[in-house]
Amino acid sequence: MVVGFTGFLIEYVIVSLFVNVFVLSAYLPRLLSFPLALLTTWQLNRKFTYCVKDPPSWAEFGRYFKANTVSQSSNLLIYTVGCSSLMELDPLNALIFATSVSVLLSLCLYGQFVFKKVKD
Repeated sequence: MVVGFTGFLIEYVIVSLFVNVFVLSAYLPRLLSFPLALLTTWQLNRKFTYCVKDPPSWAEFGRYFKANTVSQSSNLLIYTVGCSSLMELDPLNALIFATSVSVLLSLCLYGQFVFKKVKD
């Protein structure tokens, strides 16, 4: 939960800064916040959540990226619908809701697909 919250906090601060301080689109900040949160949470998950002793590899990052593509696609879809005229949520509330759903999906994918030891 701490790692996920750290990723969320990175995204929250960037979205908040762009939307409230620079008065920019609710969508543009996600182009910056997602990659920064992704790299940070990969490293934190490796070290603290799954205690991976092996050095980082491109294969592992590829699996992490794929898992996040799935979970963040759901996140972005929910965020977009939340910000749309259909729901008209405040961008930060839409971010909270979207992130909550994608965190559950991510945890399932990480444990089963990304950090699970592959037997030779």
